[in-house]
Amino acid sequence: VSGYSLEHRVYDTGGVEVMRRADYSSIQELLTTQSGPEATNILKMLNVKYLISIPEIDSEGWKKLEFSGWSSGEKAFKIYENRDFLARHYMVYDYRIITKPQEYLSTLLDKGFDPAQTALLEKDPGVLKNSAPASFRVDMTSSRNNSTELKVSTSRDGLLVVSESWYPGWKVFVDGKETELLKADLVLKAVALTAGEHIVRFVYSPSSFKLGAAISLAGIALSILFFVFGIRRTESA
Repeated sequence: VSGYSLEHRVYDTGGVEVMRRADYSSIQELLTTQSGPEATNILKMLNVKYLISIPEIDSEGWKKLEFSGWSSGEKAFKIYENRDFLARHYMVYDYRIITKPQEYLSTLLDKGFDPAQTALLEKDPGVLKNSAPASFRVDMTSSRNNSTELKVSTSRDGLLVVSESWYPGWKVFVDGKETELLKADLVLKAVALTAGEHIVRFVYSPSSFKLGAAISLAGIALSILFFVFGIRRTESA
């Protein structure tokens, strides 16, 4: 059931239905119109390691996994492993600014677009491009439904890309300081980092939630006041 697997940390490209955005839906539509999973690098971009399929997939990039007792036949479900698997959190050191939606979609459909090398952004992140070799390491130190903390080490300035859906209300803090959260590859989160080691924390803290909490607390307080004054008026009567 879409969304419920998140409780067991089993993620899928469908995400949570109530939070689906128009741009994410357009990515899903692109996937369904392609000749096969190897036609683009979109599944790589979305951090997809395993694919469940009924049709056979004849591609060097996808390895069919065999399981004892697993049903076989033309109409049986088959599981494939992505040989070109991209980690959930990674650094890229090149980017391209795209402002037109159609250009975004055409770039994503281009097999030449490699999300492991280049990030597609809507605005300049202020990171200097450099073709020199670079190295990085990303370790997850904490993961919850509404927050993620990462320890990142990068040999030079670049962009940390997270294969998680960008959504209003998410904030990012680098070494305790709030930093601009970028939208990468149309649907993902990203943040600019300088060379060195950093603690990066993503937190879901929408203003609507805070406003709702404030209204709820005010309502509770008013209810208590009415209750107390109601008792006093009854006693005085």
